[in-house]
Amino acid sequence: GLGLGLGLGLGLGLGASAAPPPATATMASDVGVRRAELEDQRLFGSLVAKAGGSSGLRNAFGNVNWAALVEMGYFSIVAEAPRIDGVGMELLGALVLNDFPRSEPHAEKWLAWFGDAYDDPRYALSNTLWANLLVLDPAADAEEVLGAMLSSVFNTTPEVDFVLLTLPKGVPVPQGALSCMQQLEMHPDAVLVMESSTASDELARYVEKAGTVLVAQRETFVPSLKVRQACVEDHDDLAPIFAEQSEVLAEHYGEFFLAEMIDAQDNDRKALVGTVGDHAVGLMAISADIDTAVL
Repeated sequence: GLGLGLGLGLGLGLGASAAPPPATATMASDVGVRRAELEDQRLFGSLVAKAGGSSGLRNAFGNVNWAALVEMGYFSIVAEAPRIDGVGMELLGALVLNDFPRSEPHAEKWLAWFGDAYDDPRYALSNTLWANLLVLDPAADAEEVLGAMLSSVFNTTPEVDFVLLTLPKGVPVPQGALSCMQQLEMHPDAVLVMESSTASDELARYVEKAGTVLVAQRETFVPSLKVRQACVEDHDDLAPIFAEQSEVLAEHYGEFFLAEMIDAQDNDRKALVGTVGDHAVGLMAISADIDTAVL
């Protein structure tokens, strides 16, 4: 029989630097993300008021009915934190996603005209969601709040690779959005296609009204791990991860036990690392030589 011994350490840090939030803002460490509920109606109203009122929201997203959005949305979440006065919670952000844009209620139709407009084959019905509502508290760290909500989306829906947000002409991009999302540029030929007799009504209508299109990509928030055989040089990346999770290992086996274990690989003992970019963020050590008496 074959016995396996396994050790695993994992650490991952993501985020972008930002200016300190105002003194009245809630710090990012207090932000939590959860599913939106019908009972959030009052808190949502307060969030909208802080974000500029219902008129600005209507300009960006049309008539907004919180109950309908929560009940019929594909994925509805809010970011919340304790109030400054310590009494209850307040909403710092709200995000409602669906599998179609607001301008095209038929999920299966948007792909054709969107592909013509932006000439990008990566977007598909199965891997793309649309933000039909986004509200952020301007007094909070908008970049951190939106980043937390998008991270939650990608971690909860592994099939989704892209979140798209469209804004009509003249509607400003929400503060902090460009730190988490990229702006898409329409393909130069889109206008020519629109003017041709072969243009679909959907594409013509979209190009005529198109404002700003932003995209959030999974890779930004949940980087793909690449796995390879470990090498001694990985020690510098891995040592802080293990030290943070356990002080016992170094005390028992010495400061450089990871490098020694990696260097001792042979046909019966292997070490694998998961990497993000150029850095090792996790280690798996496997051995075919196991003391069955210990078991």
